Amino acid sequence: MKREYKIALILFGLACLFRVLLAIPGFQDPELLMRPDSATYLAPAQAMLEHGVYGHGSEPTALRVPLYSTLLLPWLRLDGGNAGIFCILANIILSSLAVPVIWLACRELGIREKFAICGTLIFLLTPTPLALAPMFLSDGLFGTVAALELLFLVCFLQRKQSRWLFFAAAAGGLGVLTRPLNLLWIVPCLIVAMFQYRKDWRNGLKHCGIALVIFAAVFTPWILRNHARGFGWRIDTVSADSLKHNAAVVESRVTGLPAQHYRDAYDQHFQTVFSAEPEKYKTEDSKLTYQEEYLSSILKKHPGAYLKGFFHPVNYVPDVPSFLENLGLSRSGGGTWDVIVNHGIFAGTKHYFGGKYWLLFMVLPLCLVLAAGYFLAIFGFFSMLQKKKWILPLLFLPFGFYYMVVTGPVAYPRFSLPILPYLSLLAAIGLQLIRERRKGGELTNTSERNF
Repeated sequence: MKREYKIALILFGLACLFRVLLAIPGFQDPELLMRPDSATYLAPAQAMLEHGVYGHGSEPTALRVPLYSTLLLPWLRLDGGNAGIFCILANIILSSLAVPVIWLACRELGIREKFAICGTLIFLLTPTPLALAPMFLSDGLFGTVAALELLFLVCFLQRKQSRWLFFAAAAGGLGVLTRPLNLLWIVPCLIVAMFQYRKDWRNGLKHCGIALVIFAAVFTPWILRNHARGFGWRIDTVSADSLKHNAAVVESRVTGLPAQHYRDAYDQHFQTVFSAEPEKYKTEDSKLTYQEEYLSSILKKHPGAYLKGFFHPVNYVPDVPSFLENLGLSRSGGGTWDVIVNHGIFAGTKHYFGGKYWLLFMVLPLCLVLAAGYFLAIFGFFSMLQKKKWILPLLFLPFGFYYMVVTGPVAYPRFSLPILPYLSLLAAIGLQLIRERRKGGELTNTSERNF
């Protein structure tokens, strides 16, 4: 076995071990690893197990895209139909796979072994992926899919072989079936691809067209399934709920009232409208269409507040709350989000910890890992620009921007997870460049060629 793959297995084992140790309280009480959205992922898996249908009970559902729930199914069977130890292990394995994938991406780019390991360790030890790994959410799996997208794109840019672009497109399609926010991921992907084909644009258009077809082919059958069951031409039905959260956040910023106040008001409005005209809104598709149009109209009334929310600092801090809640050391639901929206992240932090700052200091070493990653990544990014080496800036800018803004004004630390593989890659390069600069030397020939 090649040395790279041996190290990949070691890193995977370390990631799993560390995450298992941190999940011990969750093994004893799986509720610690649940969040309000967890039931929407578990219910379809349980329905497939009990009724052979992707649904809620025996009724089909399109609330969530199917990949995470489907992968959970065999583990749920081992747990006897209820989320338990085997499902938690499945979550850990699915999310930990991102670690060796990031390592392989670093090596594919020509980063030296020790610096590639350091870059990978940033992802392995950062609180956000650590916290999300055992949780009953699709985010952990999505982090692995994002890492796969990155690996295949690096292979495409380095080896200049179109099949790697097609693999990346397929991975992007799987990303859509994991989290629908990946639906427009193909746009930055094709931008990067056309940059690679800038001297052969005819061939580039052909290969980009094939990649687009592959990307769409992965999730189009799911959309057709949803349409056939009366949910409309939608990848899922949670989009209306996402709009509700975005609209509530925007109106909360404008008025200062809690976002929950607006969410409750929207629900009451919809209930009144649907009850008044039951024939007009007798299908799920008609109800969702009305909700989406109504909520979109609210966002259009406040374009400034809406656009301002796209770059919220809470997206880039480590997910310390989830980390501590998994350990049973703190609890959510205290209105912290409303404090952050109206008064800023520092006020929200003070409100959340309520004077128990020893909890924050307990995870400070892991937070410093992420801080070091940011510093090294920034250094690596601007060093690449200075040396006119475009591969990494080309990768980071479109995909980093996409994942930063695609979630809209709603902000949570876990939304930064798909950006962390790119950050780790940049950090590994930044560390290597710092080391070589301290030695007074230039990049090696291999580094020059690969970067």
